[in-house]
Amino acid sequence: MYGFMDKIMPILGIAVVIGIIVMIRKRSRGFYTTTLVLTQVKINRIPEDNTLIYIKGRASGLISWILNLMKLAADGSLLVTTEKAHFNSSSLSGDTDHVVSLKNGVASVSCEYHRSISLLIWAAVTAFTGFILLLTGVGFTSFLLALVLAGIFCLIYYFNKNIVICLETKGGAIFGLRFKPSFIENINMDMSRAKEIVEIINNQVITLQAK
Repeated sequence: MYGFMDKIMPILGIAVVIGIIVMIRKRSRGFYTTTLVLTQVKINRIPEDNTLIYIKGRASGLISWILNLMKLAADGSLLVTTEKAHFNSSSLSGDTDHVVSLKNGVASVSCEYHRSISLLIWAAVTAFTGFILLLTGVGFTSFLLALVLAGIFCLIYYFNKNIVICLETKGGAIFGLRFKPSFIENINMDMSRAKEIVEIINNQVITLQAK
C-alpha cells in the first residue's frame, strides 16, 4: 500500500502544481471579472431606449439560484448605452460600479473564451490512477469508478465554458465581466454572440470618437 502511494503522490503533486500555475496565470490577467450565470441578455444593433447591450447574471450554483428567487444572490451586469458602458457587481457585502465613457474613455473592446484545463488534467490523472490500480490488482471495480470519475471531469470541462467581455480604457484600466451559459434559465451565450456584442460596442465607439 505504501509503495503504491509513493508512486501516486508525485503524479498528484504535479497535477496540483499545474493547477496552481493555471490559477496564477488567470489572476495575472488583471481583469475586473466576476463569473456569473446568465439570466438576461439583450442585444440591440439599433438603440432601444438608448440601450445597445444589457447583460445580467447571478452567481452560479443551486444555492445561488434559490437565493436569486429571494433577491439575495450576488449578481452583476453590463449596460452599454449610446454614450457609456456601466459595469455593476452587487452582493450582500456591497456594490461595485464602474462607468466608462465610450467617446473619451474606451481604447479597445474584446472578448475571450475560456475552459478550465485543470479539469482535463484531473481527468487524465484519475484515469491513469485507475489504470495503475488495475495493474496492481486492487480490483476492476476501482478501475471502472476511476474511469467514471474521469468522464465526469471531461463533461464538466465541456459544459463549463466561460466568456469574458471587457473594455480597456485609454488609461490602461480593464473592466470586464465573465459569464457562462445557464441551463436553468435556458440562456446561452456563445462566442458568435460575444463577437456581435463587441462589434456593436466598437462601432459605437468609432462613431462617437469620429465626431
